[in-house]
Amino acid sequence: MATSNRYRVYAVVLIVVIAVALGARLLIGKKAVVTGPDIVPGDVTRVIAGKPGQELNTPLDVAVAENGRTYIADSLSGRVQVFSRWGRPQGLLGQGKLSFSYPNTVAVDAKGNVYVGEFVTGQIRVFTDKGKLLRTLDAKSTGAAIAPLDMAVARDGGLLIADRRGAVLILDRNGRVQKRLDRIQGASPETLSYPNGIVQDEDTGRILVADSGNRRLLVLDREGKLVRTITSGKMSHPRGVCFFDGKYIVAADTFKNDLLVFDLLGRLVKIVKVTNQPGLTYIMPNGLCVYEDRLYVADRAHNIVLVFGRGT
Repeated sequence: MATSNRYRVYAVVLIVVIAVALGARLLIGKKAVVTGPDIVPGDVTRVIAGKPGQELNTPLDVAVAENGRTYIADSLSGRVQVFSRWGRPQGLLGQGKLSFSYPNTVAVDAKGNVYVGEFVTGQIRVFTDKGKLLRTLDAKSTGAAIAPLDMAVARDGGLLIADRRGAVLILDRNGRVQKRLDRIQGASPETLSYPNGIVQDEDTGRILVADSGNRRLLVLDREGKLVRTITSGKMSHPRGVCFFDGKYIVAADTFKNDLLVFDLLGRLVKIVKVTNQPGLTYIMPNGLCVYEDRLYVADRAHNIVLVFGRGT
C-alpha cells in the first residue's frame, strides 16, 4: 500500500512539472487560460513622448514603417509626429497648407507612404515618407462619404476603413470603395456600432474589427463574411486591435485601461498591465500596432506611446 501511495505522489508531481513546462495552463471548464509571460510582452521597454515644446497631445493612433520609423496621430495638436526607430523626434506632418484638424488615425504601406485619416473632415491624405502629399481620399475620390475612425493598408494595396457611421469600407488600390459592410450576417446584432479598430492578418487575409459600440471583436474573412465573434465579460469598448505573432489578437480596451489578449479561437488568455513603469498603472490605450516583436500602444491618458517588448 505504501508503494502504491508513493507512485501516486510521483504521478502528481510529474503532472505539475508538465503543466509548468507547458506554460502554466489553468483548466477552467473546457477552456484553457494561458497565464505564462511569453504570450505577448508585458514590459515597457521604451516610452515615446516628443521633445520639449512638441510633447504629444492626446495621441490616438500609431504606425511603424518597415524601416522602424514611427508615426503618431497626435490629435489635439493637429499634426502627425515622426520618430526614428529609437524614439528620437524626426519632424512633423501637418503644417502650413497641409495642416490637419484632428488627425485620429495613421497607417503606413509597404512603400513607406503614410496615410493620415480624420473623421471630422471625412478625408484621408496620403504622403510620401518625405512628407510630400500624394493624394487626398474623400467622398468625391472614393465614391462614398468616409469618416475613418481607424484604417489599415490591405494586403492587396487597398485600404480598410472602420467608419464612424457604422460600417467597414473596403477600398481598392485606386482608392475607390468596392464594398461597404454595415451588416454582418451571422453576427448578433448584425449591425455595426461605432467600429473603432481594424487590421488585416498578413498570412490569412482575415480582417479583425473592434465593434466598439457592441462591445465585441469581429473576425471576418477577406470577403467580409463572419468567421468569429469574440466577446468577454472583461471587455468594455475595444478600440485599437492587432494580430500578434500570428497566434494572438490584442485589443485596447480604452476605458477599462487594459490590453486584452485572445487566442485565435477567441479565448481570453492574458490581460496586459503596465507593471514596470512607475505612475503608469492607469493607462488609456487607444491605437495599436506591431513592429517586429514589439507592441506599440498610444496612451491618451499620459500623452505618450508605450513600446512593449523583450528588449530595445
